[in-house]
Amino acid sequence: MSDTRYFLDVSPLRDYAWTGIPTVTARIARYLLNTRPEATVFYYGPEVVLPQFVAMAIDSAPGGYLRAFIEAGTAIAGSLDNALRGDFTSVGIFPNIKPVHRVFDFELVVMHDLSAILLPEMHTPEAAIEHSEAHVRDVATSDLVCCVSEATRQDVLQYLRVPPERVFVSHLGCDVAEETDEFALTSPVSPYVVVLGTIEPRKNLGLVADFIRCRPQICDELAFLFVGRRGWGAQFEDLFADIMRLPQCRERVLFTDYVTEGVKRRLLRHARFAIYPSLFEGFGLPVVECMAQGCPIITSRSSSLVELALDEDFYFDPLSLADFSRAFGLMHSMTMQEERRRQLSHDVTRRASAFSWDAFVERIIEKISERVGSLSATKISMPAQNLRQRRRVVA
Repeated sequence: MSDTRYFLDVSPLRDYAWTGIPTVTARIARYLLNTRPEATVFYYGPEVVLPQFVAMAIDSAPGGYLRAFIEAGTAIAGSLDNALRGDFTSVGIFPNIKPVHRVFDFELVVMHDLSAILLPEMHTPEAAIEHSEAHVRDVATSDLVCCVSEATRQDVLQYLRVPPERVFVSHLGCDVAEETDEFALTSPVSPYVVVLGTIEPRKNLGLVADFIRCRPQICDELAFLFVGRRGWGAQFEDLFADIMRLPQCRERVLFTDYVTEGVKRRLLRHARFAIYPSLFEGFGLPVVECMAQGCPIITSRSSSLVELALDEDFYFDPLSLADFSRAFGLMHSMTMQEERRRQLSHDVTRRASAFSWDAFVERIIEKISERVGSLSATKISMPAQNLRQRRRVVA
């Protein structure tokens, strides 16, 4: 075969509120658009998506309207079956769970975490079963598995029994704020802390609720701003109903629901500090997002979060209210001092610079190139008729 073409599954971009996996998908798409536009094919199910619509969705993030254009046929360039015909090596890149298997000559899946297997109680029963089965199928039908942290890599090796040579780590990235960035946003309450993340059991927001219940007077000093989309399980109103009836906490414990990237960055830049009490993470993108905006943060000493290289004092046991109180008190005391807050901001921004979106995708492309280049001549020169049979896409 004469060249390599990259086929990116953009189905995660169907969401109207981009967080996590849609963000990762958009970053891979942007990199390919910038570096390999002629060698990249975007697809959604059995259909190829016009690259200009993917670009518009990314530029207008969250670009969930992309789904409407696809469903209307406006963004469709043709069938994936037809796009796979030709003299080239097809490389399928799956940013999340694979919707198809062994359609491409070479396949790579991004593995974010095995929480469905390790912590099934943190998912709905249906989701835990579905995702667990998908993980097993995905690694069995992939030539490479990209893990977003060393913690996830170790879990994949231990629980899915994937040969080590097929598994590698590429940390996710972030957009580090420039020193000259200015945000013209009036804070709704000041000072405040941000608790970033989807409302779901794994995010462990009950720990913050218990802390406020024990110290309701803290609301006289700081407001609590919960920023994130609604997930499943007990929602914000359930977790904090009694707290919001307390005189000190009324109007001081707030939930924004989903906000755009621009608003989120502004809120982080103005926050005194952030809290991320998650029980388990595959990488911890919200933590790095806080760091990238110069927002000091305390977070759980758990799973991949220890790879983000915060000062040890700013980690806490997510199952211990006492340890959370210690980390909170330390950060609160330090950030009350303007100069110390500025130093902490500079430090976390510097640390965030180690996480680059370009570096994340470049490592994926590098690993693909290494493996594709080592394919045997027999596999590369597979007769076109047999290749088309292998590439048959079932709608």
